[in-house]
Amino acid sequence: MKIVKSRLAKTFFLILILTLANFSLFAQNHTLITGYVLNEANNRPVSFATIAVPEMNNIIQANDSGYFRLEVPAGLYNIEISAVGYETSTYFEIQTSIANPVQLTILLKPAQVSLDEVVVRSTRDKTRESPVSLRNLGVNEIQRSPGGNRDISKVVQALPGAGSNNTSGSFRNDIIIRGGGPSENRFFIDNIEIPTINHFSTQGASGGPVGLINVDLIRNVNFFTGARLK
Repeated sequence: MKIVKSRLAKTFFLILILTLANFSLFAQNHTLITGYVLNEANNRPVSFATIAVPEMNNIIQANDSGYFRLEVPAGLYNIEISAVGYETSTYFEIQTSIANPVQLTILLKPAQVSLDEVVVRSTRDKTRESPVSLRNLGVNEIQRSPGGNRDISKVVQALPGAGSNNTSGSFRNDIIIRGGGPSENRFFIDNIEIPTINHFSTQGASGGPVGLINVDLIRNVNFFTGARLK
């Protein structure tokens, strides 16, 4: 039993020596490349930049402070550094040796983004046929009109060139355009003419006291105070 134990101890000791020797050879053949990646414009750290060694297919990433630590065998290498929003930079023929580890300060230039030509055009609120008499009303304008109660006829009555004959307390939505009569108005929905846009209309009038158009179902309203030419 003593002989077996002695042989096992010698074998274990030999394996331990070989393992330590391999670690020692690995440490002797490798060197470090360390440094910081900074913004060339203001010398601030570039977080999480990518550092690559093409000769070894080795890629690491800098930390949030721009610091990186790269372990490579002693030799001659090219180092590529890239980051989002910066131009890629390459450092050529970096000589590394066991005696002198390499320390680098890498400056990346912010990338300049070229934009295509931008053309700004204004929208036309007036058509060629009616350059003066057209007024466009949006849904928000109709809903926010004071006293309009979401009724298109009441909102139109407050516009220049329009009015109503609701002076006798009849509570009607009759629209008078430039001194004309309520029966002279024409109404179109999606280019389809309809007789009136109000409930309870009477002959010779443009409408009763309640509007029949739901504002939530329309996109905009074009109001003409003059002749509309097609």
